[in-house]
Amino acid sequence: MKNLLSIFVLLFICFTLSAQKPKEAKDLNLKTKTTWVTEKKGKKEISYKKSELRFEKDGSLIQDIEFNVKGDIIKNISYQYDNNNKIREIHYDKEGKIKLRIEYVYSRKILSEIQYYNGNSELIKKEQFIYEQHG
Repeated sequence: MKNLLSIFVLLFICFTLSAQKPKEAKDLNLKTKTTWVTEKKGKKEISYKKSELRFEKDGSLIQDIEFNVKGDIIKNISYQYDNNNKIREIHYDKEGKIKLRIEYVYSRKILSEIQYYNGNSELIKKEQFIYEQHG
């Protein structure tokens, strides 16, 4: 019964904080959010850290890390912001080396371009956005 209650509390926390928005993270003064998973394999329970999110004081997500059952990092992304706009996203490999960098370019506060760079800082893809106004 105690395990069932623990699982219910864990699920409640995960669902209420799962899609943390910057305002909510700020209002709750969150520094990190860690998700733990407990699975039952036969008669044995296995617990492991599934993910960890790190937030700035303003509630912006600055790090998103996911782990496998063994504790190995399977996803590691850092985010940088400028004037409330995401300007950089960096994806790391298992060794912590940059494998992908994404730059967001804004023109008059509107996203105008996304640039993708490989681990050698070579531009590998670019997306441009063109906006037309009515009238």
